Amino acid sequence: KINSLLDNIEIRRHNTAFKIFRKGTETEFNAQAISSGESELISLGIECLIFTKELAESGENILFLDEPDVRLHPDLQVRLMHFLKELVDENNFKVVIATHSTAILGALESYADTHLTFITFDQKNLDFKAVSAVYKKVLPVFGAHPLSNFFNEAPILLVEGEDDERIWQQVVRSSKGGR
Repeated sequence: KINSLLDNIEIRRHNTAFKIFRKGTETEFNAQAISSGESELISLGIECLIFTKELAESGENILFLDEPDVRLHPDLQVRLMHFLKELVDENNFKVVIATHSTAILGALESYADTHLTFITFDQKNLDFKAVSAVYKKVLPVFGAHPLSNFFNEAPILLVEGEDDERIWQQVVRSSKGGR
């Protein structure tokens, strides 16, 4: 399962240890040459797999992840979320993720059982809502990595104040040939 997270390398069991190879080859790969993102992704993947092996048979199992996006490129964040969703489907547990990553939120948007909330300082109650089309349109705008713009199907224009509003209204009128 860990190898499904990786593009360029794969981990194989070798006797009682593990070795790293260039994906699809017999060329051994030095562990020191793995990127920090790949290393972090492997670590997170292993932690998630260990969690699934230690699930309690009675009661609810919840995996808490605090900013798993740190040191992960947006495409690796998306890959991690799909990996995690597959584990959830196979093992029936819940995940709570604290993140600032729009790539993670965008990756989870297509899953009906994904809910999110925005938390403010000193907030006591959380109001989780399904990730909706509105969130999907807004996610790339706030703190988004430029590569996450593919989540944005409708461009958003943020206008501050009456002056900006008048200017943009004039732009719209002018672009349609009217005055």
